Amino acid sequence: MRVRVFFVGEAASIFGRRFVDVEFDEEEVELRRLVEKLREFESYRRLEERLNLVWFLVGDLQAALTTRLRDADVVAVMPPLYEGG
Repeated sequence: MRVRVFFVGEAASIFGRRFVDVEFDEEEVELRRLVEKLREFESYRRLEERLNLVWFLVGDLQAALTTRLRDADVVAVMPPLYEGG
């Protein structure tokens, strides 16, 4: 299965690319497994060091590490958005 990961805003700047495709042998995996694969990229480890918190969205919904991913899912990685001032 293949999942496309989009990096949004500052996450894209730190990672150095807007998206990356990640492949798995399994037909379905939890989001936590995707994060483990992303940590194989030095640029993702740098992203985790620089951003205290990132949100993961699968489709348009915020996802937990236990969220199940399937083939062709799109996952966004982004820093939290804050309102107010």
